[in-house]
Amino acid sequence: MTTISIAIASSGRPTLVRCLRSLAALLPEPAVLEVVIADDSADGRVPAMVRDAGPLPFPVRVQP
Repeated sequence: MTTISIAIASSGRPTLVRCLRSLAALLPEPAVLEVVIADDSADGRVPAMVRDAGPLPFPVRVQP
């Protein structure tokens, strides 16, 4: 099985949700995907944006 790790730097732009949903649509089978987001937003809104993306078929970790 292939493991793919993706790191995303985000300042809380609305395109983050679209990016996560796009990754979910592209997930190859049988791969394991892990996403780490570096939250550089002034208001720390990235965790809420990840929740707004809905259920995703991979884990997402947000690092400040």
